[in-house]
Parts: sequence; C-alpha cells; structure tokens
Amino acid sequence: MRKYLVLFLTVLLLVGVTAEVGAEEYFSGEWIVTVEEDPLTDEFNLRMTNGYGNSTDALGIRYMNDRLDVLLLTEYLGSGDALLVEVLYRFDEEELVEDFWSPSSSDNALFFFEVESDTKQDFIEKLMIHDKLAVGYWPYNKNRKTIVYDLTGFTAGITPYLDQIGLSELK
Repeated sequence: MRKYLVLFLTVLLLVGVTAEVGAEEYFSGEWIVTVEEDPLTDEFNLRMTNGYGNSTDALGIRYMNDRLDVLLLTEYLGSGDALLVEVLYRFDEEELVEDFWSPSSSDNALFFFEVESDTKQDFIEKLMIHDKLAVGYWPYNKNRKTIVYDLTGFTAGITPYLDQIGLSELK
C-alpha cells in the first residue's frame, strides 16, 4: 500500500511541476501541439505530434534550444553503427521519395536529414499543403513498416508559431 501511495504522490508532484512550467497543450486536428517557455532560459519550445503520444510510429516536429527537428518515433531499429537509415515517404498521391534519415542514439527514432536539395523547411511546407503522408521504414529483423498520417490540423497548429521557429516565409 505504501508503494502505491509513494507512486501516487510522485505522479501528483510531476503533474504539479508540469503545470508550474506553464506548458500549453491542445489538439489541432490529428496533432497534439505543446507550447511552452523554458522557465530558466525564457526560450520558446514547440512540439507537434501526430500519433497521440504513441511510443512508436508518431511523426513529430520539435523546436527546442533554437533547433528545429522533424522526427519519426520508430520501433527498435537495431544497434548498428549506421549514420543514416533508409526511409520511404509519399505525400498524397505524389511520387515516392527514397531518402535517408539519421537514427537516434537509442535507435528508436529517425531524424529528417537535411541536404541542400531537401530541407526541413521544404518538408514542413509539404506537410502544410498535403492531406496525408505515408512513411515506410525497416524495424530490426522485421519487414518494412508503413504508417499513413492524416495531416489534418497541421497547418492550423504550426502557423501561429512560424515566426518563432524561423519559418516566417511559410505564412
């Protein structure tokens, strides 16, 4: 019983700390939008997730510490030394794109790898003008996994923050 009481009090403490930080969280279509100001640095932070908090297969946009990331939370990718991992994606009914994204150090996420011809800004702009995105990747020792994301609400969710994340030209 004591163990449950400690767990309950810990959860209450964490909820209280989160409320103190002042994060605002809301839904925009299929996206969870979390906006907060870092209480130590006053820096703006934004997280947008399509996947309702799933630990795998969520598509996300993250702006923290003045850095913008596009990422895909994945199943375990394998403990490899790969610098880049193959990802396939397709917006609506457009042509299939074969690309390479950077794996996280935990091998449970992939980060959009920016090249001169294809930037994060370009990818976010495509998220804003399309209705769906199909993404495929290969989990460790499994066949390709394909996820289709409904992009409803992405544009409405990100537009108020474009200036703060350095993408004002997308307005």
